[in-house]
Amino acid sequence: MRLPRIEKVVVNMGVGESGDRLIKAQKVIEMVT
Repeated sequence: MRLPRIEKVVVNMGVGESGDRLIKAQKVIEMVT
């Protein structure tokens, strides 16, 4: 039995506004990826 293999992961995040929330969301994505 062959094991599944992950080739690519896509992370999408919608903040809805610019400014402080956008900067925080960017930091979260950098920590995750």
